[in-house]
Amino acid sequence: MREWYKNSAHQMSDPEMEHLQSIDPAACAVWEWAKGSCKIRDDNVIPEMGHVKEGIVARRLGIDAKRFRAVLKEMADIGWLSMGDGYFISLNGWSSWQSHKRSAEMDAKRKKDEYWKKKVEEGQLKLTVPGGLQEADFLKTWKEWIAYRRSHSATIADEKVLFQKQLNWLDDYGRKKAIRILDTAMRNGWQGLEAAAKFVESR
Repeated sequence: MREWYKNSAHQMSDPEMEHLQSIDPAACAVWEWAKGSCKIRDDNVIPEMGHVKEGIVARRLGIDAKRFRAVLKEMADIGWLSMGDGYFISLNGWSSWQSHKRSAEMDAKRKKDEYWKKKVEEGQLKLTVPGGLQEADFLKTWKEWIAYRRSHSATIADEKVLFQKQLNWLDDYGRKKAIRILDTAMRNGWQGLEAAAKFVESR
C-alpha cells in the first residue's frame, strides 16, 4: 500500500482505495479531508471533535455523521488510520512519509519537535499535548512556564488538571499566539494566563 496519495488518479489505481470506493463512494472525499487536516496541522493526529463539529465536517463532505464514521472505520480496518481514546483519528505511516517526502530541514524540525514533546510528556506530570502545539518552539516555552508557575508561592491543588486544562485552552489560540501568551504572563509576573491572552489579543 502506498502511504500517501497525490491525487485521485493515484488513489483510484490502488486496490485498497478501489475496495473502499466499492463499499462507499465517499471514501475518497473522506481520505482527502483526513490528509488535508493533517497537512494543515503538520501532524498525523486529528484531535477529538464534538458531535456538532463532526456533523459539520460530514455535511461539508456531502454525507451524514453516521456514514462519515463508517468510512473511517473501514480505513481503520485496512490499517490506513487508527481511532482511539484521546484523539479523533491518527493517520498511519506519517514518520516514513515525513522522511521520504520532506527536506533535510523539515526532517530536522520534526526530530526537534519530537524531542521537546518527549521532554514535556516524560516524568510524573504526564500531559497530552494537542497536535497544534507539538512544535519545539512552543514546547520549550511551555517547559519554562511550568517551572515559572511552580516557583510561585501560590499552591496548585492538582498540577496535572491545571496544566492539561491550560494546554487545551492554549490550543484554541494556535501555536504562535500561545507562545506570546506564555511569554507575556511570565514577563509580567502573572500566575494565570487569561490576562495575558487579553493583552495579546488587544495588540
